[in-house]
Amino acid sequence: MELHLPYTVDLSQYNQLTNADLAAHIDRMSVAIYDKNVQTDETKAENLAKV
Repeated sequence: MELHLPYTVDLSQYNQLTNADLAAHIDRMSVAIYDKNVQTDETKAENLAKV
């Protein structure tokens, strides 16, 4: 099945990488597309409103 998406994604568990060159490349070139620990100002306000 071919998906017509604008991005390709390669998922790896970083802490299990054994190739030092690959880990170094990821450190230099990777871009985070999601981080569950990052909140926007809007999300912070919504969460504070629930308290």
